[in-house]
Amino acid sequence: MRSSRMFGGSARRRKEAEAGRRRQGSHAQLKALRRSARLFAFVSTAVVGLSIFYGLQAPLWVSVVAIPVVFVALWLLNRWTVGRMHRGVRPPEMPRPRRALGLCAAFFVAFSVTLWVFGSDVEAARGLEAPGKWDKESGRLHDELDGVREIANREVRPTERDPEVERLTKQLTDLRAQLVVAWDNELCELDGSCGTMDEGRGDAYREKKGRRERLESEIGKAEGELANARTAAQGQFDRLTRERNDAQKRAGEIEDQLEQLGPRPQVRTKLSAFSSVDQHKRQQAAGVALGTLGAYFLVDVLAFQWVVRRVCGGPVELPAFKELINEQAEWDERSAKGVIPAAEYLKREGGV
Repeated sequence: MRSSRMFGGSARRRKEAEAGRRRQGSHAQLKALRRSARLFAFVSTAVVGLSIFYGLQAPLWVSVVAIPVVFVALWLLNRWTVGRMHRGVRPPEMPRPRRALGLCAAFFVAFSVTLWVFGSDVEAARGLEAPGKWDKESGRLHDELDGVREIANREVRPTERDPEVERLTKQLTDLRAQLVVAWDNELCELDGSCGTMDEGRGDAYREKKGRRERLESEIGKAEGELANARTAAQGQFDRLTRERNDAQKRAGEIEDQLEQLGPRPQVRTKLSAFSSVDQHKRQQAAGVALGTLGAYFLVDVLAFQWVVRRVCGGPVELPAFKELINEQAEWDERSAKGVIPAAEYLKREGGV
């Protein structure tokens, strides 16, 4: 009876110790898992933050705001993940939402790293400077076109419509009319039919003759000035005609250049610009993207799952409980061999 009680107490003692050990081991496992969750959240946040800043070239304030938000979100998600895996079946499996999020984050990081590595090629393909160059060239052509159109549409007056020619022509016409009158006055003064009514070459005749000679001299001078004015006007007419023809020709050329210039180019997105790089670069970029995708997924999902499985693979033995279990095993072994006094054993087991 006493032996049965002794061995029954020993079994109960072992079960209670084992239950306590498991409870304490489960709590220790959960603490270790939460530390791992925080560590992986920190690593993932660092990678995502660098991807935002360098890959997407976001402003510094965006990265500063995004990093703590991403860290808190990933930390809470990882805590939920390890809690779910710790309570689940063995071996622990990563929850599907966590896998999906890790895959999405891997795609994002791979895209950002690829843009960072091939950033110069992508920026060149985006055509960031194209709108500015187009605006400059288009403005220059339009300004030139306005100038040549003004020349092309300018009226070119013929020689006889030149203001100086018209003035001298009118002056010459008036002088010739005056000369006709002067001739009549001179002749009628000579035959005595007008003026003083005295026939002969007197003072009145000589006066009228001098006036006629002065008019002839003025007419000769005016004819010379008119000839020079016509020559200058004709030269100006020829020059303006050539300029107008050249301007019309140049206007046609500028219109052709504007047509070839086409509409104002738009800045392409990074994704569309990346698709336009040459095939060799695309192959290299695909390799970088796949490598980054696999590396991030390996660390963020597979390595995380491996750590959880390793921690949850067996109970964590705390030193105090391990020492208690070893001591209990030693007492059981000594009791079975009968080397422990009954009073000492009963006292340990709570007997009387």
